[in-house]
Amino acid sequence: ELPKFRKEVAELKTNMDRWLFCLKNLSKLDSRPPEVQGKIFEMLFKAAEIQQLKETEMEKYRKSILEYNDVREVADFAKEEGLLEGLERGHAEGLEEGIEKEKITIARNCLKESLPVETIQKITGLTIEQINALK
Repeated sequence: ELPKFRKEVAELKTNMDRWLFCLKNLSKLDSRPPEVQGKIFEMLFKAAEIQQLKETEMEKYRKSILEYNDVREVADFAKEEGLLEGLERGHAEGLEEGIEKEKITIARNCLKESLPVETIQKITGLTIEQINALK
């Protein structure tokens, strides 16, 4: 029962004590006491500050939250699109690189079999200079 809680700031030992103190005295506090630390209490005091805003300030605050969320959604979408585009481009480049390596492997095998360079060129699509560089 909150009305029976009578501890002062210096007497707060447990998180339960801190919570009860905050809930009972929140409307009377001008700032957060050093004895009431931690992320959860920081969130509590921020929420309390927001609730004390005047109507015009509250409207500005809500609008800024909406604008922030819009910007964040656009940035997240752009990031996701960029990632997909990068993956597609990387896949295409990797595929091209793999095809080039396969052509070179085929050309080397043809050279080992002593096929004419012109024939190797027709088979692989490599230039004569590329084939001669493999010799």
